[in-house]
Amino acid sequence: MKILHIAGATTTRFYRDLSLTYQRNCVTPEGTTAALLVVEPDGGLAWDGRPVTLARALDLAAGYDVVVPHLFCPDGMTTWRSLFETALGIPVVGPPLAATVTSTSKLATKALAEASGVRVPASVRVTDAADLPDVALPAIVKPDREDNSLGLTLVRTRDDLAPAVEAALEHDATALIEAYIPGREVRVGVIEDPTPRVLPILEYHVTPDHPIRERADKVALDETGTVTMGAWEHPTLDTSCPAALAADTHAQLCDAAQTMHAALGGRDYSLFDFRIHADTGVPYLLEACSFWTFTPVSVISRMLAAEGSDLTDAALAMWRRAAARRASATCAGTRGMVDPRGVDGPTPPSLAAMAGAGPVHQIPPMV
Repeated sequence: MKILHIAGATTTRFYRDLSLTYQRNCVTPEGTTAALLVVEPDGGLAWDGRPVTLARALDLAAGYDVVVPHLFCPDGMTTWRSLFETALGIPVVGPPLAATVTSTSKLATKALAEASGVRVPASVRVTDAADLPDVALPAIVKPDREDNSLGLTLVRTRDDLAPAVEAALEHDATALIEAYIPGREVRVGVIEDPTPRVLPILEYHVTPDHPIRERADKVALDETGTVTMGAWEHPTLDTSCPAALAADTHAQLCDAAQTMHAALGGRDYSLFDFRIHADTGVPYLLEACSFWTFTPVSVISRMLAAEGSDLTDAALAMWRRAAARRASATCAGTRGMVDPRGVDGPTPPSLAAMAGAGPVHQIPPMV
């Protein structure tokens, strides 16, 4: 089986480095061959280290069985993931376009959750730090379309609210002021093998002195600003997987995750962040995380390890099922998007806008 990995970013060096750091550690199942397409923030593209045009990349990709994405920037999470299914009919591992478009927006995810009966913290949408509503504190302020706790602040006083909103708006034109849920923080994964099931739940042991996960807890940078493996090799928060949960709380989390996986039109896998209220034991959905890079340090990989499953075997099985979607579409005489759950949703931006106008060049070395 021929695997095409896509990594890099359309936005910043941070997301480029993060993507490539994960991709370098992706499993390589026996019997597979792989190529790597890198998207550069300046618009350049490289195929296995050689500069290519978008047209050439698509031509080369036509000979591959499945695409494994490793991009975390908004366009990488949406447009680039869908490009190969849309233009070439090559299956992409992971959620389809409609699911990733929704999950990259915290506001859209919260709206879908509420409509599906899943509890979320109360929140308000803001676009201007100079015109803020009265809100109960403490509260979480964060950008709508951003990950890794970039632009996120736990606000305890009114004087700190406007600066927190300004910080969030540096990352996106829209921010949320969200009720802070005191208590525990967990992640819940759903995997299709082939029917959806919930994996062992992972808990981050937040404390009164360390009440939320911040960027440094998720991604470590060296003195040059380059992403390192430090956050994974030397975590700042203890974790447990499986988490020690009351039976009722566990059931509520499983039900909420399964509900959201179905509501999003999830495919292959889903991952969700929850807080469990310290006083009531009620879980609240924070956001959906539509990524799995198939590395040992990935959260879903750690969940599989906790149940005794082999990561390489699980990855190969999922990639084979994804590749079979292409065969099914070919047998049915269809073209374009190979999974009907991926055809709805916003129209992707143009390929020219996606690739950018910058020069195509060799991948610069990571420093």
